[in-house]
Amino acid sequence: MSWCSAPKLRPNKWLLVFDLESTCGTSVPWYEKEIIECRILVVSVETRKRISEFHSYVRAGTFSDTLNPMCVQLTGVTQDQLNSAPTFVNFFKSMDAFCEPFKQEGILVTVDDWDLFTMLPAQCLRYNYELPTFYRRYLNLRTIMGEVFGKRPEDVTAMFHQLGMPLACYMSSGLEYGRHIAAIVEKILAKGYIFETNSQNKKRLNGSSKDDY
Repeated sequence: MSWCSAPKLRPNKWLLVFDLESTCGTSVPWYEKEIIECRILVVSVETRKRISEFHSYVRAGTFSDTLNPMCVQLTGVTQDQLNSAPTFVNFFKSMDAFCEPFKQEGILVTVDDWDLFTMLPAQCLRYNYELPTFYRRYLNLRTIMGEVFGKRPEDVTAMFHQLGMPLACYMSSGLEYGRHIAAIVEKILAKGYIFETNSQNKKRLNGSSKDDY
């Protein structure tokens, strides 16, 4: 679920659904991928509803500043959107400022490990930008769905299918796509699932008092 050694023991009040888009194509190796879009949707554990949203395009340029047609088709991101987008460093500052109020009692939730285990750390390293601890701890939504339903979905389309959500959800883009991912989290919360790290789970099951977190 996480690759951060420091445990998070405070219960989660906020689930920050985190999703990236990156440059892609048959001629783009994974180590040359660049973040071109980010969406974060904050879901309240108590109300099981979205309470805040963040969305930004990110200007690519380290390896290529021009999107290929395949990338445009797969991500829904256009060249015009990137041309007017902030640089990665400016984007990261805005994103981190958005997340700040939710860090103490929140945790990131992502579809799989790629965005937060590989893509974001790699891009921060490329810019010599230190990745804060908050982004090193997250919950994997595909793994959670495997725990809830007994079968881990192979991809995002399988996640929507498993919950009876229309395929049109996968075909959406921008902030709308992120809202569909957040809807998955809301549906799982409605089933009584507790989104928590292993360390949080052990604390809760051991009956620790609130002051122990």
